[in-house]
Amino acid sequence: MEYIATMNMKMIKKHTINLRNITMDATNMKFIDNVFKTVTALFSMM
Repeated sequence: MEYIATMNMKMIKKHTINLRNITMDATNMKFIDNVFKTVTALFSMM
């Protein structure tokens, strides 16, 4: 379980970095932040 969570976090970090590279303006950064908060909330519910 912990292993899977670690792998997922690595994937999320990778995707977040990719999104940041593609879209650097403030609106998209806010969107990414909201997505990350949602994902974090989902992880804590598991």
